[in-house]
Amino acid sequence: MSDETISRKEVFKKALILMLAHHPPEQYDHCLMVGIGNHKIPLCARCTGIYTGFALSYILFTFLGILIKPDLFWLTIGFGLGLTTIIEWVSQRLTPRVTNNKLRTGTGLLSGVGLTIVSLMRNLLVLYITLFIILGAFLIVILHERKQYRHEVTVLRL
Repeated sequence: MSDETISRKEVFKKALILMLAHHPPEQYDHCLMVGIGNHKIPLCARCTGIYTGFALSYILFTFLGILIKPDLFWLTIGFGLGLTTIIEWVSQRLTPRVTNNKLRTGTGLLSGVGLTIVSLMRNLLVLYITLFIILGAFLIVILHERKQYRHEVTVLRL
């Protein structure tokens, strides 16, 4: 019974790490390694930047009483900042370009600020457009990688 418990603990630990890193161990170079006690926990660098940028800018905008109106100025700033991560991520996935954790975290911070601006607009249409852009980027990458995987499988079969 203790072997089963250990096994479940190990499965839970691996699942938790995968949720925080969402990269397999061979891609931990895409992660920031955070020390907790004697353990190193991998956190996705890009997502860490997004969460940090969102939290800090939300606190700052609220503390300073900055009113975000759903107008063209704030929409441009919010989308412009938010697109930095999408462009950086998509170009990394679709081209041979190599990126690093400083760039991933930096564009993540900018996108976090952009997401704060979009969320503070409190406009459902703007939120839907933002979600559509993010999902569209994921779809483009998934379709491209699927096509590339099929090509690699075909080449291997020859």
